[in-house]
Amino acid sequence: VEKNEKEIRDLAVQYMKNVYKTEVNVIEVYPAQNAAVVYVESTQEPIFQTSVIVPVNSKEQTLVGIDEVYSMDGKVEGAILGGLYHMAYEEEFKVLDEFIQAELEKYPVAGITKESLHLSDDGYKTPYYYINITQLQFPEVFSAYMGNQNITSSELRELFEEANQQSENSKAHVYICLYMTEKYQDADKEVADSIINDFNELQGVAPGKYYINIYPNLILHRNGQGVTKEGNSNSEGTGGIESITK
Repeated sequence: VEKNEKEIRDLAVQYMKNVYKTEVNVIEVYPAQNAAVVYVESTQEPIFQTSVIVPVNSKEQTLVGIDEVYSMDGKVEGAILGGLYHMAYEEEFKVLDEFIQAELEKYPVAGITKESLHLSDDGYKTPYYYINITQLQFPEVFSAYMGNQNITSSELRELFEEANQQSENSKAHVYICLYMTEKYQDADKEVADSIINDFNELQGVAPGKYYINIYPNLILHRNGQGVTKEGNSNSEGTGGIESITK
């Protein structure tokens, strides 16, 4: 992978352009078994991050052709939809951004570093939350985007709202993930409960199911999950709740 990194990057960029009509920049390249996992980010709206898999022949140390580059089933589609959802409800997500900034001033929590953003799930991301959607939830929206990359935010909003009215399952999931600021500090349930209570009173955010988790100060680099000071993975955090529907 290291030997052929430039070619691997080029293949990932070309794959996204050919299959999803989307220009991307490469964030990071990681070696895997007989493959490279390439994390990419779109260069314009819809803004999202996802990953592409470029197979390699480890024995002969050669690359495959563009036809053998692939992504996990539904992974890129869901990531694109996350970016489209943010486009459709941009003003509402500004309300969420302002809420989180206010909470950061009230409680000893912070977001993940920008350098580690790609470790969390695909889609639209900030250091404090990400939007998770599957293609199965909004197939009409994804088809509309693939048919017209110049689709407007108002057109997207109309499509999302129509889908929301048709099915309760057509809800975007928004995961708010905050981390304790003190080094080696485990997650604080009282802080989590306070933030959850504040969020319950919040009005004007985008429709969806919101999940709030407060994590320890440390994370595992390979997956972005919180880690206790004893070294145990803590993917659930403390004070996480099933969902708040807005």
